[in-house]
Amino acid sequence: MFTTGSKLFLGATALSIAAAVVYGNAKVGAEGWLGVLGLLSAALAFAFLFGVNWYTKDGNVSAMSENAAAEAPAARPPAERSMWPALAAIGVGTVAVGAVSKPIVFKAGIVLLLAAAIEWVVSSWSERASADATYNAGLRKRLLHPIEFPVTAAVGLGILIYSFSRVMLWIDKSAGPAVFVVTGALILFGGFLFASKPSLKSGVVTGVCVVGALGLISAGAVMALDGQRTILEHPTTETDNSAACNSAEEGPGELAEVDDRGSQAVAGKASVAMIITLEDDQLIAHEQGVAEPQNPVTVSRGNTINVIFKNRAPEERRLTVNMGEFSEDINGTTVKTLPQVCTTLVKSGSNQFLTFEFAKPSIASSQPYTFTVPGLDDLEPIEIKVP
Repeated sequence: MFTTGSKLFLGATALSIAAAVVYGNAKVGAEGWLGVLGLLSAALAFAFLFGVNWYTKDGNVSAMSENAAAEAPAARPPAERSMWPALAAIGVGTVAVGAVSKPIVFKAGIVLLLAAAIEWVVSSWSERASADATYNAGLRKRLLHPIEFPVTAAVGLGILIYSFSRVMLWIDKSAGPAVFVVTGALILFGGFLFASKPSLKSGVVTGVCVVGALGLISAGAVMALDGQRTILEHPTTETDNSAACNSAEEGPGELAEVDDRGSQAVAGKASVAMIITLEDDQLIAHEQGVAEPQNPVTVSRGNTINVIFKNRAPEERRLTVNMGEFSEDINGTTVKTLPQVCTTLVKSGSNQFLTFEFAKPSIASSQPYTFTVPGLDDLEPIEIKVP
């Protein structure tokens, strides 16, 4: 037996199919196929609604049923208002925007969409669990509160931390400690006031906390859009390696800071290619798996090379890797480059880790690749062969 609603949807389905046939015969080319596709999509939607409507019998209840008043759809309470459909729609829009912009936006949209869908499904189910609205509300709380509270707290805390970090990165470096101390003092003072007034209404406390959180989030958003302050790059031996790697002593200015803060110890490192030791006015290279010292040593081109430098000389020294000499024609002028990498000054009895990579074979250079120690001109260098 077809109900009135089923007949209407069935008629709409048949009409859409007939319209697709007529339109397809009247139009040719891309325009025709586009119209046919749209009409067939409408026919498929109408067919689905027809199936649902026919299965539910239009929600009709037999007049012979003893529980007709309770079973009729009109006798059931309406669904409560919910924000989850709107959040699900926002999630879909965020996914679409993230698909053409940034991966983080796409991932945020997926998370929002899944969260809204789960909340929507559980809320709809709990509202129809029984005829008692109070019991239904308690059922939803027992299912979702163990998940909602910790997740909401973690997300809120993450937003506050991120907003505060944007504020600290925006303000001047010298003002940062003052802002940090003042903010902490205000929070401590507010907590003291709340604790000293036990009779204070919870709504007032909640309102003050919400206003403070919104102010922090707003400030963080504005300062994140404006951009963080310029943070100077900490100097390294790579900042001006020609000056650092050829120096046997602590350099001036930035180079002095580099050497002063250089690591003087090496923890357990993986994939160490060799250990180079400066001892008794000799530079000795021990390759992994080879018992005897090697000179020259052979390393692979294009691979990351990890070396441990052990300074057993009485003075502080640095290890320098001379990576050849190359000529390049720039606007008709031949320019020679001497690439180098090096450690900072290593104190006597200390070790340091050095990582580098050869992009070209050693035969491509007019000068050999070598390990040297600046300041020890009589020291025999270790030649590096790069196939």
